[in-house]
Amino acid sequence: YSLTINKHVVPKIGHIKLSAVTASDLENLYKECEKTISPKSIKNIHAALKQALDYAVRHDWIARNPAQLIARTDLPKIVRKPPTVITPGEARKLIDTAVGTKSEAIIALAVTTGCRVGELMGITWDRVDFPSDTKKPVTLRIDRALQHVDGKPELVEPKTPAGVRTLTLTPTASSPLKRLRAEQNKNALRLGSKWSNRLDLVFVTETGQPLNRRQVLKQYFRPLL
Repeated sequence: YSLTINKHVVPKIGHIKLSAVTASDLENLYKECEKTISPKSIKNIHAALKQALDYAVRHDWIARNPAQLIARTDLPKIVRKPPTVITPGEARKLIDTAVGTKSEAIIALAVTTGCRVGELMGITWDRVDFPSDTKKPVTLRIDRALQHVDGKPELVEPKTPAGVRTLTLTPTASSPLKRLRAEQNKNALRLGSKWSNRLDLVFVTETGQPLNRRQVLKQYFRPLL
């Protein structure tokens, strides 16, 4: 949450000496944040500050953690809205619309597997098993996601064991993947030294660079939607 902290916390209470920070300072901070960010983001800020101030207590920089004095009920309440889910017919239309576009493989995979955006961006070719026997299905191992840490792309493991799974792909998803693999190989040969796919990612830019979440949503999903 470093970006959120730097944008919303440091400008408001960064001038206060660590030993002088009070629960009232934090409460005022959260109230001010309510004007611009969501309750969930404020709770994330509170959790990050609570952890940071616990660290300060353990190192005898402060006597007690002021974030511990704030009750959960004092934080903004998160109102959960029901998600908007596409119908099977809409899902099929989305897949059909993507055929022949650069979005074909990632759309088919997203719709048929339900993978998260970070998981899709983090798929590497060694996690895709194309069996020599064409009668057998293609399988996909999901055990990492792509995140940008301090602006640098990194593959990170899931937070829980439930995030690790092997998926059997339908032809709707596997066929575009096979075509994408062939296209990437041709592209790498054509570009030579200008091609750079250091992480061996499945979904990359035209020169082999990792995608970010904004690119995936803006360039691949939203135009088709």
